[in-house]
Amino acid sequence: MDLPDIAGLTLAEGRGGLPKLDIDLPGGTAELYLQGAHLTSWIPTGHDPVLWLAEQAVFAEGRAIRGGVPLCFPWFGPGPDGTSKPAHGFARLTPWTLASASRTGDEISVVLEFTHADAEGLPGADLWPSDFRARYRVDVSDTLMMTLEVEPPTPQTQAALHTYLAVGDVRQVQVEGMDHQDVIDKLTGEAGTHHGMVTFEGETDRIFQTANEAVLHDPVLGRRILIEKSGSPQTVIWNPWADKAAGLSGMGDDEWPGFACVESANLVQLVRMCTRLSVARSDS
Repeated sequence: MDLPDIAGLTLAEGRGGLPKLDIDLPGGTAELYLQGAHLTSWIPTGHDPVLWLAEQAVFAEGRAIRGGVPLCFPWFGPGPDGTSKPAHGFARLTPWTLASASRTGDEISVVLEFTHADAEGLPGADLWPSDFRARYRVDVSDTLMMTLEVEPPTPQTQAALHTYLAVGDVRQVQVEGMDHQDVIDKLTGEAGTHHGMVTFEGETDRIFQTANEAVLHDPVLGRRILIEKSGSPQTVIWNPWADKAAGLSGMGDDEWPGFACVESANLVQLVRMCTRLSVARSDS
C-alpha cells in the first residue's frame, strides 16, 4: 500500500538505501525499517534512547541489523530441534509489507505483514513448509507497544522480540521480576530456580519460564524500564560480554557494556505476543 498522509509519519531512505518509517510525535520518536520489520530507535520525549543500536550495525539487503528489536521468527535460536538455520529464523532477513498505518491523538500505529510467499528463496524457508501470515503492529507514543501474531497457529512456531535495551553500564544493571522463577542457563545447560534480582557479571544467556513483567533498573542513566507482556511464557536475558562480543558481526568489541537484552519470547506455540515498554526516572 501507499503510505497514507499522516502527520508525524514519513517514509524515507535509511542507511544502506533501505526504506524506513520515521515517526515523530509529542511523546517521542521512532524509526522502523521495513527489512525485518526492525525497530532501530525509540526515544520518548525527555529521555535517552531506550533501544541500543550497534555503531557497526550493517544495513544491507539480506542482512540482520544488530540492535534495536530484531524479530526472531518462525523459530528462536536454532529452532525446536536445535538444527535450524539461519539462527532466529528468516523473517528478519527480508522486507515486510506495510499493511496499514493510522494516527489516533498522539499515537501512531503501523502494521507490517510477512507471508509464506515472502519467504520463498530465503535461507531456511524450506524448513518451514506451512502457509502462514505474520502481522506485526507497532504503536508509538510516550510508550512503545509491539504485537506479533501469526495465523494459522502451528505447534512449531516460535518467536521472540529480541529487545536490546540501552543502558549506562550493564555491569551495574539489575532486572527485577525473575525472583522464584524457573530458569535454564544456556551456557551451562543447568536448570534451576532463580532468586532475587538478575545481575550481569559475565556472559549471560538465560531463559526464564515466566510471563511476569520485568523492570530494568539502570543507576547510571538514572531510570527504570518497565517491560510488560502477554502471550509470552518465556523471558530471555542476554549479554555476550567481551570475549563473545569480539566474534559477533555488526558489533564493536567494546560496545557490549551499553546494552542488556530482555526479550519477550514464546518458545512453545506463537499465536499472539505483545510487549509494552515504558520508561521513568528512578526518582519518580
